[in-house]
Amino acid sequence: MFYDAANQRWTGRVVIDGKRRTVVARTKTEASRRLRELRATADAGKPVADGNLTVAQLLANWADKGLPTRNLQPASVAVHEWAQKIIVEDIGSKRVRSLSP
Repeated sequence: MFYDAANQRWTGRVVIDGKRRTVVARTKTEASRRLRELRATADAGKPVADGNLTVAQLLANWADKGLPTRNLQPASVAVHEWAQKIIVEDIGSKRVRSLSP
């Protein structure tokens, strides 16, 4: 954690899954909180996404890391893969940040 005088902001950095993640805030306390939240998200096994993550990338990450941890029958896995294929064809190139309910 360090103070960036040029931008007058506190910056915290951490490496998660081989990628450097950065949080920026006006106060040291806020930057520390954001950094803790980022680490907690990664420690919980949830994807730590940047702003450019697409639906296809998110689903591929889930299929590689999330799906195998579940105790599913082969037929259920096949249904998940089938649904993933349909979703990727329809909205796979959309950015996750641009989606709304």
